[in-house]
Amino acid sequence: QTCQCKTCENTVFMAEVLKSVGVIETSKLDQIVPHVVCSTDNQECMYGECEECEKKTIVTDIKDGNQTVTWNQWKSVREERQLKSGEEKVVTIVVKEESAGTLADLVDKFHDQLWLYRKHAFNLTNQFKHYQTLRSSLDENECFVHVDFSENYAAKMANQVQSMHYGASLP
Repeated sequence: QTCQCKTCENTVFMAEVLKSVGVIETSKLDQIVPHVVCSTDNQECMYGECEECEKKTIVTDIKDGNQTVTWNQWKSVREERQLKSGEEKVVTIVVKEESAGTLADLVDKFHDQLWLYRKHAFNLTNQFKHYQTLRSSLDENECFVHVDFSENYAAKMANQVQSMHYGASLP
């Protein structure tokens, strides 16, 4: 089960290229992950903290590691924008770019990306299980409020003085 986040999509992009050139048998991440962990239900394994899992890698059949391949990848880039006031401002945006490299490089990048994906997949699956359990155990006089924050959410304005949070006080 993959979501539509950049971690999942980048991992899928790489897996699809590796499958298309015959390095791996499937591009389905839910079939790949069990080969690199002892247990997909164990947090230590999925977070890369298990000593046995550290030794596991995907068996890859690379005939020509110097073969050039391309794949898509979401990247954060800084871009200069002009505001309505005429002022210039540097913003960070996420764009899908085509990357290129050798097949051996892609395999290395895929293994690194798979480490990120494993943790993300465990969090996603575990949160969904808790969500289902809580939702199914509600009493008649209870409600369920679902707030979806990203994994890297940060409350940047939490430390501001109270007046900062009201419209008239904003610059």
